[in-house]
Amino acid sequence: MKTVKEISELTGISIRALRYYDEIGLLVPTDRTEAGYRLYDDKALEKLSAILFLKELDIPLNTIKEVVNDENSDYRAVLINYRKNLVQKISRLQGLLGVVDGMESDNAPVSFEAFRIEDAEKVTKTITNSQDMDGSAIAKIRDLVTNNMVDGNVGVELLQIYGSRENYLRAVEESALYPEVSAELQEELKNIYFSFKNSFGELNEIPQLVKRLENNTKKMYRTVNARYILLKVAESYLEKGKTAQVLDELYGTGVTAIIGKAINEYYGV
Repeated sequence: MKTVKEISELTGISIRALRYYDEIGLLVPTDRTEAGYRLYDDKALEKLSAILFLKELDIPLNTIKEVVNDENSDYRAVLINYRKNLVQKISRLQGLLGVVDGMESDNAPVSFEAFRIEDAEKVTKTITNSQDMDGSAIAKIRDLVTNNMVDGNVGVELLQIYGSRENYLRAVEESALYPEVSAELQEELKNIYFSFKNSFGELNEIPQLVKRLENNTKKMYRTVNARYILLKVAESYLEKGKTAQVLDELYGTGVTAIIGKAINEYYGV
């Protein structure tokens, strides 16, 4: 039998943690001394080794408790089943890392200062500059832009996508300056959607198609945070709203559901 102190020194786990494991029924001492001190036998030490190993894999303690307290547990099967969770975490972290790396390489400012009225004015002027519109039509657009970007939640979402007011305003100006680029990207987007339609069952092609979609989105919206946009797209598609219905008619029934699921898997959601 080993004491709490000996177990702590042997495994590196704190005495406090061992006491907590006892309280929640994760690792109950084999016995206690007359003074009430916890004692652990070799079987308990074996169970603790399993706990520490599973904990290292970020498996929740409640799940670990079920596994180690089941005498018929197949640890290999548990690890195989948990592999999907690890892949999802890796995908999520890679997606987030891509956003951070993109901002670093882009060398663009990051600031979450809210949009101003003058920002709405700039956006309105940019998007109406090349169009023959009367004053009342321009005023309606200005009000729409202001209500959404300055007073509404759209402004908050734009900051999540672009990282700053300046980045978004620059992206709007560049889109207006190079409309031919936007047209080319729209054609590429159509090709990607048709490729999704033609790749049903070809699971190895799906991640590559999402990667193409990610690159297209970055260029189209002129932002490194395509992840945020595509996860919103996936949410919309999987809810099977009006947009999804229209796109399914254009590209094939069920295409948006495939795309939505593929985006979530790609980013580990």
